[in-house]
Amino acid sequence: MRRFFKFRFHGTRSIAVGAMGAALVATLAGMIWNGGGMVTVRAWPVVQETEVEFVFPIIKRYGGVVALPDAAEPVLAGTKAICDLMGRGKTPDQPLPGLVRLAVLLNLAGTQGLKPDSFDLVVILHGDATESALNDAAYRRSQGHDHPSGELIDQLVAAGVKINVCGQSLLRKHLDPRDVRPGVTITASAISTILNYQSRGYPYIPSH
Repeated sequence: MRRFFKFRFHGTRSIAVGAMGAALVATLAGMIWNGGGMVTVRAWPVVQETEVEFVFPIIKRYGGVVALPDAAEPVLAGTKAICDLMGRGKTPDQPLPGLVRLAVLLNLAGTQGLKPDSFDLVVILHGDATESALNDAAYRRSQGHDHPSGELIDQLVAAGVKINVCGQSLLRKHLDPRDVRPGVTITASAISTILNYQSRGYPYIPSH
């Protein structure tokens, strides 16, 4: 028959575990388990909650980050990538997650003192992300609500990010190329854009 052992932590409920679990709990609590049926231990110290300060040094209001000056794998100057975005926000009022990730990258770079022109970041919008290439008025007509990514796209373009939209996706969705947002480039197709940039050595970042 399997034996269970009971641990009581000060300030918490008792928990029942098997023999192996009992040994593990006792070890983690800094004790030597003696096989008894009841052991009372002190709870681990509680780390006081502190308010985390998010900063937006390059892209305002999007992609807030915490400065970690001593962390490994910082953002490197000269980073380049082709980002394939074909989804949409989880709700109609949320910007494209892939664009927010780019804002995070740029804001992290900003905490390190790097400037936006230290990078060569390229985006291709297609599939469900195609409508995000539209200007605010056209997006509202097409989707029936305000453009959740419009301001973010404008900031990314101002920071030097190259935003492209697949011309095939535009036409298949019966969207007028004249309604494409200023600063967004229409390309022949998403696949040709991705392949061309990859052939130039740009790492491929897929949509998530």
